[in-house]
Amino acid sequence: MNKFAWQCSIATRDLLILLARDIRDREAGRQPPHRALISEYWEDWVLIDGDETMLVSAKERDLDQGPWEWTDLMERGGVAHLYRNHRRLPGASFWRLSTNNALLRAKTGSLGDLCLVSDVASGSPRSPVTTQQYTTVVHKFAQHLLISGERAGLTGEEAQGRGARAQDCVPTGALLSSVSPFLDKLRLDTNIPGRRDIDFSAPLSSVKPILKALKYPEELSEPVWWALRGFVEQSMTASVPLEWGELSELVHLSNSRQRDGLPYDLLRRRITTEQAREQIDQAVTHPRRFLVPHRPHRHTVSVKMDAGGCGANAIQRAKEDMKEWQDTVSAEVDDSPGNHAQMEVFAKELRQHVDDVEYDLFNQGISGKDFGRRLWGDSIRLPVDGFPSLPFPLTRSLLTGAIADASDHCRIWFTEEMFDASGELQRSGEASISALAPPTARGEEE
Repeated sequence: MNKFAWQCSIATRDLLILLARDIRDREAGRQPPHRALISEYWEDWVLIDGDETMLVSAKERDLDQGPWEWTDLMERGGVAHLYRNHRRLPGASFWRLSTNNALLRAKTGSLGDLCLVSDVASGSPRSPVTTQQYTTVVHKFAQHLLISGERAGLTGEEAQGRGARAQDCVPTGALLSSVSPFLDKLRLDTNIPGRRDIDFSAPLSSVKPILKALKYPEELSEPVWWALRGFVEQSMTASVPLEWGELSELVHLSNSRQRDGLPYDLLRRRITTEQAREQIDQAVTHPRRFLVPHRPHRHTVSVKMDAGGCGANAIQRAKEDMKEWQDTVSAEVDDSPGNHAQMEVFAKELRQHVDDVEYDLFNQGISGKDFGRRLWGDSIRLPVDGFPSLPFPLTRSLLTGAIADASDHCRIWFTEEMFDASGELQRSGEASISALAPPTARGEEE
């Protein structure tokens, strides 16, 4: 899954949250307010919830880059981008960054205390923010905005006081007075599922409760998810990019429920909860139209291990240990140059160790399926104390996960010759497409 597809999935998750609120309102005997998701071009979206409007930006971050700290959060995390765009959508109630990674609380503690949506997964419970801490966060935020400059949409007056580094910047009173209300409305939604997990976890976590509340079969959560996700993707990619003035107009008209006179491409960017409910009804009635083919493999590492003759237990262990490795790297490796240097040295040493194992197997005349099984088994049994130090203790399960992760990134193979692992992964899903053919094609009733 690429990052745009991940953004579509997160937007779909948000749409389901709005729909769940509709259901709760009706159960309580209340008429739901107007709720809708409005897409900007391929990147941001706006959530309408009655009188509240939230501008959302979603940024996926590879776990081996470590948690977010100030500099990356402002630029790659898009917070400066949110700051620029919040002025183009005046009157919004909140601005939110959604990300799969966590904040590096050692460096962003007060910002997390002030803005995190939830601290359950952070391992660092929020604390009350004192007046002094708030003032410090506002000042630091303004300093990083100055480094972003035009990308943050600063006016000429606000851009004064810029230095070579964030700590050298001296924000003006005009900038500080603008930052404070922005921070009061900023929400950071962290530790949500990443690209590898969202489409597998969302049917259970986001769709199943909706189906249960609507008294629909819960086992249809997967086709319902893909129906809604496809609907959102069509909305996000509708025709050409829009000027923000048009988007602001659509937000305003959406709140008033007006539709007449709006161009078709503009209308396609709005999905109301009523439309989402219609998609669910269609998916429940005709699930085969929306169900994505089952894929026996979910990662390139499992494709390569299967081609190399590794057993189901080894493939499952690789999947679990790879997740543990990725989570550990995300939690323990910060953005300091020393940590990244350690990780690079380890990665090179790991490949060299596996190269040595492979060379020995060829010298022994091992080939075919035996080669793949032996390469995996001998590699994960390498002594952990034979590797260079890491920012965290290396265990055997973490070593197994590191080898699986390197294989998933096509740096290690379990076959004698390389092949198109990504293509095989796609074809493994397409191979079961015939099972999803509508029964009507075989002369049966659906």
